[in-house]
Amino acid sequence: MNLISNDLNSFHGVKAISSNGKKLLSKANLLVLVLNWIKEYPSQRSLAVSFGIPSTTIEDYLPRLVDILHEHLQSFVSPPLRIQRTILRPPLTGVCLFVDSYPVPLVNRPDFGKKESKDRSKYYWYAGGKVNKWAIKVQTTLGLDGQYWDSSKAVPYAHSDQQLYKDSKVPSILARDEKLKGVGDLHYSKQTQFVPKVNRPKTQVLKKRNKEIEKVRAVVEHSIAKLKDYKIVKGPYRGDRKNLVLVEKITRVVCAIINLEHEKHPIQGNLRKWKRPRMTKAD
Repeated sequence: MNLISNDLNSFHGVKAISSNGKKLLSKANLLVLVLNWIKEYPSQRSLAVSFGIPSTTIEDYLPRLVDILHEHLQSFVSPPLRIQRTILRPPLTGVCLFVDSYPVPLVNRPDFGKKESKDRSKYYWYAGGKVNKWAIKVQTTLGLDGQYWDSSKAVPYAHSDQQLYKDSKVPSILARDEKLKGVGDLHYSKQTQFVPKVNRPKTQVLKKRNKEIEKVRAVVEHSIAKLKDYKIVKGPYRGDRKNLVLVEKITRVVCAIINLEHEKHPIQGNLRKWKRPRMTKAD
């Protein structure tokens, strides 16, 4: 936090009034400003009223504040140097991480309603409903320790999950040991070192296998639900949809904050059933 505080000095020091007479914010208020924006996602006009500074100043401050947070917090979203705990019971033997992508919904723009819009198909997100929606896609990777190990770059929602996976840190994590495995949905089933889910299983054995995989995948869905506690990720996102770098930094900052809040939080109690059972005297 001291390093963040030092970087906040680059804005305007700790003065309350600048040389031209405009009101400035203290370092504490700058931090409150950006965290409030990420958590509650109020409008810039609302922030301007709350902090007593012009909306144009808010618009200038927020990306710079996100850059500072990202620079100092991104190291908290990374895999451990040594991966020790893995699931030891079939069919999930060796599983150490879970991967899934999620949408950051966008505010509907007037140009999305035009068929000739170049971004119409790129950001289109079929959410299972009748209303057309658009979104940005981000992939998250969760470890057995309950920590976010990676948050991928942000891309238009039509971007392939497979390509997003290849560009992430996950392949390099699994490359450490051929015994390590990952779990994801059907988009990741064909990836190397992933436990495949059977599409349309016909036997009870295959159905049971899929059920056990889905129980573990629920961990990822619950973790994504934690991300959605931050309204800027839950959406609808009102920023520039083409500024994907800013969205990437915001999602990584959110993952880092959650990691700090749940530093020693275990994954889920029901994963204990996949640990190796204790040996009895008869064994």
